[in-house]
Amino acid sequence: MEETPTGKPDPFPYEEVFQALPPLGSAEYLEHIGNVPAEQLPPEVLVRALRQLPPNGEAARATLDRLFRRAGERWEYLGPLVARARRMRLNPHEEYEDLIQDTLTTILKALPTAKGHFAARAWHSFCRVQLSDAWREHHGRRGERLEHRAEAPPEAEGADETPDPVADLSYSPPWHGTLEENQVETIEAIAEQVVGEIDDEFVRAIAKVTWFSNERRPKVSGSGGSNEVPALTTRFPKKSRFQIHRAIRQANGQLAAALLANHSLEWTPGLQAMLEKLRDS
Repeated sequence: MEETPTGKPDPFPYEEVFQALPPLGSAEYLEHIGNVPAEQLPPEVLVRALRQLPPNGEAARATLDRLFRRAGERWEYLGPLVARARRMRLNPHEEYEDLIQDTLTTILKALPTAKGHFAARAWHSFCRVQLSDAWREHHGRRGERLEHRAEAPPEAEGADETPDPVADLSYSPPWHGTLEENQVETIEAIAEQVVGEIDDEFVRAIAKVTWFSNERRPKVSGSGGSNEVPALTTRFPKKSRFQIHRAIRQANGQLAAALLANHSLEWTPGLQAMLEKLRDS
């Protein structure tokens, strides 16, 4: 059992697969990670192994190569990231390969740090956060071109999907409208535990507001009417709506990782729908 960046025990969601690996760094390990099909070797397992290997050794390089491996046009572990990068283009003619390269650079820098702990729990959510960071580097940290993107005509490719949604959505708990009644109390208890383990004060505050508010759910931004609860940009005036969306995604990703790691949960259709909602957030 590993520890979180806060020093608390954290069960690994793919413990059996990880324990079945040959000794890390051995010739058998190199052969194993080079030949096992992707569906039998989750990226989270590769990330955990990478974080335990000497950073400049042959095994670490081979593990990174496997994480970033592609056959022709098909990426083994980065397919969802690449597809999302394509949709994030400001126009149909914009190249996205540079964005992918910048994202891979941010991933490489983040994996050895505390952020890498999150990558070992929810690889695709982690990659999406790094993609958003790289996108803002490309198009302005203040979102100068994001406003243009939001106003793109409907016929533009991907116009219905922005990298950081700017629509004034009202957030409800991720289990709202999906879970069976007998599961709600259990999930809320897990969510409470996750909140206590989030080390980032802002992400923790966002999780509390969006998951446990007893009032109507706040919108991210917008003035609204007199009967509406204050928007999140009002509650957190020093944070942009893009930072708020990112914090929501990060909190939801940590909750998804905790659910995957909890083997005592009954895997109902409602729980599956909730996990998909968290992954798509």
